Amino acid sequence: MTLKLGLNLGYWGIGPQGEEAVGYVQTAERAGYDSVWAAESYGSDAVSVLAYLAGKTETIKLGAAILQVPARQPAAAAMAGATIDALSGGRFIFGFGPSGPQVSEGWYGVPYEKPWGRTREYVEIVKQIVAREGRLEYEGKHYTLPLTEGEGVTGQGKALKLNFHPVRTEIPIFLGAIGRKSVELAAEIADGWIPIFFSVDEWESAWGEHIEAGLAKGGRSREDFEVSPSVQVAIDGDLETARNVVKAGLLLYLALPRREARRGLQGDPRRARRRDGDDRGRGRGRRAGTAIRRRGRRPPDRLAGARRPRGAPAHARAARRHGRHGLPRLASTGLLGLVSEADVELIRDQFEAVNQRDFERAMNLYADDVVLVVSRDSGPNPGTYEGKEAVGNWFGDWFQMFGRDYRFTIEEARELGDRVFIFASHTGRGRASGAEVHGENAYLYKVRDGKIAGVEFYATRDDALEAAGVE
Repeated sequence: MTLKLGLNLGYWGIGPQGEEAVGYVQTAERAGYDSVWAAESYGSDAVSVLAYLAGKTETIKLGAAILQVPARQPAAAAMAGATIDALSGGRFIFGFGPSGPQVSEGWYGVPYEKPWGRTREYVEIVKQIVAREGRLEYEGKHYTLPLTEGEGVTGQGKALKLNFHPVRTEIPIFLGAIGRKSVELAAEIADGWIPIFFSVDEWESAWGEHIEAGLAKGGRSREDFEVSPSVQVAIDGDLETARNVVKAGLLLYLALPRREARRGLQGDPRRARRRDGDDRGRGRGRRAGTAIRRRGRRPPDRLAGARRPRGAPAHARAARRHGRHGLPRLASTGLLGLVSEADVELIRDQFEAVNQRDFERAMNLYADDVVLVVSRDSGPNPGTYEGKEAVGNWFGDWFQMFGRDYRFTIEEARELGDRVFIFASHTGRGRASGAEVHGENAYLYKVRDGKIAGVEFYATRDDALEAAGVE
């Protein structure tokens, strides 16, 4: 089985947005990623984001993780999905989930009663609309279409059919689930499952029997069902820094009044005492979450490490482990290694400050523990220099060689893995010889927390690209 990689943008506006998000997605598409996923809660909606990305991409699949069932009627969800699928040439993936009582009742004003029974009917209606085999007629406990009776009903409703031919009459449907019965339901009626918390080593023992039970009910096999976990990837040269990013994300959910979520973190579906959709444990969960915050407790390292790849080679390690455990897709969120336009602008500011001989301003753009690596033949005194003072002294020595008119000009600036690639030309007059100097150099920058944390200085563009592993 070949592992498919996905990128989860999370919430538009809280996570990346605008051209920054488009840059991430297009970078992932060029790298061969299978899918990009967008989320919604009570801010940005996933439908608009995915429709926007449809016009900015060509091959990458567009997944909703997830569309909230109480947010829109099933017909509205089907229309949106079929439209995005048409706009993208057949690349859309439905992802549904019931959300929680806080959002369902507090934001949408929809009672959170029997959420998974409602979700089952929701999926059945969406499938029927997209299939377009006839006029929509449905009678269930939660939905009746057409609506013919009830308070305020005119009785004039009629059975309708999607008024355009969809690109596909079967669009994949995934369910976001973490409880025993909800995972079973996903295996029974959906094409895939999106677990929010996931242990690579324990998922089969924790959920395997419930997946098999659902597949048996649906008359299907494992080959008909994809498992697509979203995992947070924190890329940083310092392991503790990466781990703390993961812990912050876990703490948000540990503090939520959902035993199902906390249970899923432990990888044991038998730990919860309540049924799916039953919120009687809500108050105790809230108090438990508050206690975590008041005491200053943080999720243990073993929890962050087991559930989330972290560290410098996180992507590769995550892919190897998930592929070994038979997972078809891994969607990562929080890609701290991808740089943004703001990172490029930070480096432009550094070049401009150096051109103006404002070394103090240039050095203020560096992290205190910045590391400069000067390759052989790329400049004076090749070697490794650690810390602002050492880096500043090296630049001072460089400029001692040239006159006041010495300048850098950035010829190319782009993202390259977890670094910013800069190719620059330089001109000046040798202080000692008086001769005109023209040259080119290449740089690989690492950016961390809005500061330049590392610079690799190479004599040529090809040297830098080779060092970055780009053929």
